[in-house]
Amino acid sequence: AARQRTLLERDQASAQRFDEARLAAARLAAELRRAEAGIAAVDIALSKAELVAPFDATIAARRLDEGTRAAPGQAALELLEDRAPEFRIGLPEDLAATLAPGDTLSVEIAGQPMPAAVARLRRDVDPATRTVPVILSLPDGTGLLPDGTLGTVALPRQVPGAGAWVPITALAEGVRGLWTVFLVTEDGTVRREAVELVHAETERAFVRGAFPAGAAVVSDGTHRLADGQPVTITLAGG
Repeated sequence: AARQRTLLERDQASAQRFDEARLAAARLAAELRRAEAGIAAVDIALSKAELVAPFDATIAARRLDEGTRAAPGQAALELLEDRAPEFRIGLPEDLAATLAPGDTLSVEIAGQPMPAAVARLRRDVDPATRTVPVILSLPDGTGLLPDGTLGTVALPRQVPGAGAWVPITALAEGVRGLWTVFLVTEDGTVRREAVELVHAETERAFVRGAFPAGAAVVSDGTHRLADGQPVTITLAGG
């Protein structure tokens, strides 16, 4: 096109030849821009086709085969984050409110107790369990535990209310799922009394009911007793 312009200015070429060259150059420039736009579209498609994890991780499982058409939001890979091991628990809101980042709790995993520090408390409530998720940081050396390993955390909880501690062996099953204990009356007989089981441990339970303060409770052998049966109170070991 530039050569045809020069020849036209020297009267050595016609205006038609110059117009043909100029239009051909414009057509080629448009095709070049279209090709560059196509390359840019391919680059965008490639960038969208590449899966990049937002954290260092190891691929644990592949959910899609190569060439599969994936739906929006469909999981393609299962990743295991390469970081310090964490333990997640769900706590009632009142118990979660007593914790703060940095607090140390005792976690028992696979029968082994270990200290764990509170890393963070989430602000949401699990809709299924109605508990607050709390994330604990486990000490170094526990990274070999498989993901999903279960464990337990023991936390103290104060429950206001009157009641009494009794041996587990003092409890007997009553009607309609209730529990009962045998109280020793002033005349030396026993009376069955319904109680509410508030908390149970390995060897004792906390109960409450209508029994008076300081009442004597039969600690064992309740299956051999009946209402009104006379008993003799003896000292332990007597």
